[in-house]
Amino acid sequence: MTSRRSWIYLTLFLAFSSNGPATEKNTAPVTPSAVQLRFRLTGDPATLDWNLARSSHETYIIMNIMEGLVEEGSDLKPRPALAERWEISSDGKIYTFFLRQGVKWSDGKELKASDFVDSWLRLLDKKTGSSYANFLFDIENAEAFHNGKLKNPSKVGIKAINNSKFQIRLKKPVGYFIHLPSFWVTFPIRLDLIKKYGKTWATPEKICSLGPYLLARW
Repeated sequence: MTSRRSWIYLTLFLAFSSNGPATEKNTAPVTPSAVQLRFRLTGDPATLDWNLARSSHETYIIMNIMEGLVEEGSDLKPRPALAERWEISSDGKIYTFFLRQGVKWSDGKELKASDFVDSWLRLLDKKTGSSYANFLFDIENAEAFHNGKLKNPSKVGIKAINNSKFQIRLKKPVGYFIHLPSFWVTFPIRLDLIKKYGKTWATPEKICSLGPYLLARW
């Protein structure tokens, strides 16, 4: 390189016709003729595992290949993303998210509410080593589970009511909580791939994602 500073490039291919997760009609594999998105990073990402990511080097990529329950609008108010709508109980302690219908992972597997349960429990598991597990401590029994005082994950206030309904129970009302599901560490995961591939599940050859772009190579 002629520059004294090394620049890291990752290539993303535009996978879908709309700015959103894959649906049944637009899950065709990426071809070399697809549109490319390139941007410059000032350092090499440490990981593309979004439960673990903690710097802009990772998140610039993750925010293009993934999506959360909600996203921040230009007015800094949450708006629907993977969740088409949500309900908050009158006491402000129960959040119920209704997932968009027909959303599929890049390998064609349907997105389910259990993918969020898997992600949030993995985030809280101290063995995962996430820097942001404490962001979920307002959830009922979440901190006790993280600290090992509670062994049964079903006692944590995180539940899949069915395939399209994800529910959260808080210890107390938290006014800003609706913004947290826009944070990348809360994005759904494919636990089957993590169990199969271990730490290499987030490499381009193995990763499955939900955003408007697919990671093609690193």
